[in-house]
Amino acid sequence: MSARLSPGEQLRGEEGRPLSVMGCLLFKEWDPEDRIYYFWEEWQLSGMDDYDTWVELDHYDGRVHLYEPLRFVEQLDPGSLHPGQILTLTSGTDVYAARVVELGAGVLHKKVGTTSCHLARDEEMGYAEVELTDAGGRTSRVTFDSHGYRDLVSYRKRRLGRAEQRRLFGKVIATPAARSRPHRSVRSGIVWVVAALVILVLVMAIVQNTGAGSHGSGGGGWGGGVGRPVYGGGGGGVGK
Repeated sequence: MSARLSPGEQLRGEEGRPLSVMGCLLFKEWDPEDRIYYFWEEWQLSGMDDYDTWVELDHYDGRVHLYEPLRFVEQLDPGSLHPGQILTLTSGTDVYAARVVELGAGVLHKKVGTTSCHLARDEEMGYAEVELTDAGGRTSRVTFDSHGYRDLVSYRKRRLGRAEQRRLFGKVIATPAARSRPHRSVRSGIVWVVAALVILVLVMAIVQNTGAGSHGSGGGGWGGGVGRPVYGGGGGGVGK
């Protein structure tokens, strides 16, 4: 599977913005559980709001994602994080509760055209995918990349369906396959959900016991309340 793009190609989507395809990086990542390599390609585009904008195609499931730079006060290093880690991240005036959902490292397998990435063939790119939750409860995904464990960059990740691809590129560059890759992040996410449910049950039990005691003493019943901070505490990461 390969995206319907080529270096030097000029694109114009339905919104009328001209884009230029600069080049492509093909990465591979070894999965020790499945004992196979997974491949994905990243195409750099010029003409977007930021020069460092990429569109990614996963060869396994055919999904397309757009990556646009999003700067944070905290630059996280993927090598210093662990799955499920809770952080607080700041971008401009926005503060997010963040959870690390996936960690990995891809190896540059092939390069076509010209890009701003300085990775050499067979060099590793570490990455961390992080789920953000804003003050309104809305969630989004970002990635923190480490190019050769030296350049730390961060991007907002957005999935592009067929309609969105036509709007941006004027054509569909790839169609999702009828399958999805079982990322390790799925399993860690399940563990996180189970832990959250256990905590919720314990909190409810404590509240019920407290309520029963307050009724016996003639107190205010449920009129009080216990507030919780919206954002979690920082983790052990050093900047990405």
